[in-house]
Amino acid sequence: MESEYPDRITRLNSEYRDTEHNSLIFYNDHYHRFSNGDHGNIINYLQKYIGLTFIESVDKLLKFASSDHE
Repeated sequence: MESEYPDRITRLNSEYRDTEHNSLIFYNDHYHRFSNGDHGNIINYLQKYIGLTFIESVDKLLKFASSDHE
């Protein structure tokens, strides 16, 4: 999702960090927010922090996976 939120997501080595929530770190297979212990997969993140439904999250991931995002 880096291309959709370029002002919020930064890359540090192999991790992605949300600059708005400093303790939120994205790994290859999950995210972890150290300030409150919240963690989960990308669908959990899209639902909780972006406000999408499960179906909207899956649809967004399908579109992202099929696009040229490099």
